[in-house]
Amino acid sequence: GGAFIGVKGGKGWVFEDVDQSALEINAGYRWQAGAVTLVGIEVAGGRLDASTEDGFRFEEVDYASIGANARFNFGAASPVFALVRAGYMSADSGGGSVDGGYFGVGLGTDIGERFSLSLVFTSYVYFNELYWEGNNLVYDANRADTLMLGGEFRF
Repeated sequence: GGAFIGVKGGKGWVFEDVDQSALEINAGYRWQAGAVTLVGIEVAGGRLDASTEDGFRFEEVDYASIGANARFNFGAASPVFALVRAGYMSADSGGGSVDGGYFGVGLGTDIGERFSLSLVFTSYVYFNELYWEGNNLVYDANRADTLMLGGEFRF
């Protein structure tokens, strides 16, 4: 187990078929939870850059998250691992603020004892509207996705 800090870059999609460049920095701590398993907490901050598609401008999106993560090596001596992450997120853009949750999965490999590379897909679910109308919960949920390649330093 131990602390980690990571940087990821790739693509994000807030609007269907509109690519936005994505960048994320995360940090956290993982505890040993078995021979091939690490479980921990993480915080992250990221950005999807503004983009123009078919003459329409799509605003930059800044986001932050806090949650849990787990890493599972494919054998005690294997450098290859799977990871999962989940938690709470909040995002701001020119159109306002939203909050919700996220869930991500990835695959990676250790490059030495203190560094790894991974490819991670994360889906963010957020609510444009969420309120009670009488006894009914009224909501309008939306989703944004990222696919990022990242490096992680452990210490």
